[in-house]
Amino acid sequence: MPKNPKQPDEIEKIKNQVIDHALDIIASEGYGNLSMRKLADRTGVSAKTLYNYFESKDEIYLLLINMGFTVLKNHISKAIHDVEDPVEKVRAVCKAYLRFGMNNPHYYNIMYNMALPKHDAFIGTSLEKLADKPFTKSERLRELAVGIIYDVFKAKGDFPEEVAEIKMFHIWAALHGATSIYVFGTNFLDWIKTDEKALDAFVEECVRSLQCDHCIKSQSEQC
Repeated sequence: MPKNPKQPDEIEKIKNQVIDHALDIIASEGYGNLSMRKLADRTGVSAKTLYNYFESKDEIYLLLINMGFTVLKNHISKAIHDVEDPVEKVRAVCKAYLRFGMNNPHYYNIMYNMALPKHDAFIGTSLEKLADKPFTKSERLRELAVGIIYDVFKAKGDFPEEVAEIKMFHIWAALHGATSIYVFGTNFLDWIKTDEKALDAFVEECVRSLQCDHCIKSQSEQC
C-alpha cells in the first residue's frame, strides 16, 4: 500500500530539523562538508525526499542566514521599543547585539565570521531573491544604527551624515571584536556573559565615544 502523504506540520518539523542540523554541520565542520546526503543521514529521511523540500544545500544555508538576521533584528527592535532618547537607544542596541552573538554563537559565525558565499554569489541564480532577504535585513540594521547615532550627533550641532557612518563602524568593530572573541571560545571573555556590570561597562565605552566632542569634531573635519 502507498504511504499516506505527510501532513503539513510533519513536513515543517522535518524542514526545521534539517535546518538545525545544517547549522550544526556548517559551524562544526565547515560549509564544504555540508551535503544533502549528510543531512538525510542525520534526519533519517532519504536525500531524494529532502530535494522535495529544498532545492539545494545553498537554499538551506540562505534560509539559515535569513533566520539569523531575523532573530538579530527582533532582538534589537525589542530592545529599543519605547526608548526615545538616542543615547539610550545606542546603549540598548549595543547590548542587544552582544547578547545575540553570545547566545547564538553558531548563527553569529555564519553571519559574520566564516568564509561563506555572500549575496553576490547568488545574483543571476534561482536563489537570488532568497539571498536578497538577509542582505536587505543587514542593510536595514546598518541604516538603523547610523540613524540612531546621527540623532545623537544632531544634539551637538550640524554634522555630515558620514560622521555617523564612521562612528557606527567604529562601534560595530568593537562589538564584533568582543563578540567574536567570545564566540571563538577562547575563554577570554566568558565572564562578560554572566557579569552584567562588566557588560554594561563595555557598552558604556562605546557610548562614551559618541559623547566626546573632540572625537566628533575630528571625524567631521576628516569628512
